[in-house]
Amino acid sequence: NIKTMKPDIVVHNLDPRFESTRRHFNDLFERYGQRIHCLSLIKQKDSQEVRLGDAFTSAVKCTRREFDRDSRIFLSNRWIELDESDFALDLDECLAHGPSPLTYRRYDFLNQRAAKANVLRELRVLVSPVVDSMNLFHFVESESGSSFGLQNGIIRVNCVDCLDRTNVAQFTIARCALVRQL
Repeated sequence: NIKTMKPDIVVHNLDPRFESTRRHFNDLFERYGQRIHCLSLIKQKDSQEVRLGDAFTSAVKCTRREFDRDSRIFLSNRWIELDESDFALDLDECLAHGPSPLTYRRYDFLNQRAAKANVLRELRVLVSPVVDSMNLFHFVESESGSSFGLQNGIIRVNCVDCLDRTNVAQFTIARCALVRQL
């Protein structure tokens, strides 16, 4: 069936020190501040995507070790890695331990949806405290003066396709941000 035909996922080890990943995160830190929250929506079971997800996890871990040596980039040495078994962990609790410059979370969107989970609710619970921690850009002018805030981080979403999973996650992030701004 032409609709279900997918090419094999092949991960080449052309960059064993993950230099391109390091440059990517460096660029994100320079542009968006000292917090990068990675949300991986790649399948974690029974799929070719597992290899890609594992490779991305390794790239983030290796990059984290490299950045740990450069205190100009990281304000904290805290590293939080969550997997699907930690879904119940409250991210407010994690964020309360101090600024975490790089957090990484794997969420198996498709397997959760197949298990009849309410993925919109689960994503909202997952990203809402992260959005709250980023001080989104805002400007308020009132009789008593004006105030503004600057965004100090981003949520970086990755997935194999850029349609369903990514759009649902970006919608959820945007909705949390809108609620916070209102």
